[in-house]
Amino acid sequence: MTYDEIFALGRKALGSEDYDDAISNLTNAIALNPKLPFSYSFRGVAYAEQGKSVEAMADYIKVILLQYQWLLLALGAFLLIDGAYSDGSGFQNTHNKYADMLADYVLTLVDYIVAIVRHILNFIF
Repeated sequence: MTYDEIFALGRKALGSEDYDDAISNLTNAIALNPKLPFSYSFRGVAYAEQGKSVEAMADYIKVILLQYQWLLLALGAFLLIDGAYSDGSGFQNTHNKYADMLADYVLTLVDYIVAIVRHILNFIF
């Protein structure tokens, strides 16, 4: 089975509140593609629903680290685009579009981190 098929099984099991099956499938999906944050995120939810706060937090932290890597890649691409148009030809239009996309990504990442911190605080208190 492919990553997408196994990931879909994990999400379906999570939606059906079959947390053991969700964790199993999402763990298998992670084994196939450990660099994608989605499986960790949903597996964290399954762990949280089982009251396994340590495991859930570990997965949430992994998501943040993976998202941070994607952010660094996006920033690197932004800097490459910045350098590619150093003569000013077409720079401003491309620069503005990419800057807007990067800003949206950062805001989404910040929102996700805030949600995770709130979730962690719910475990603690």
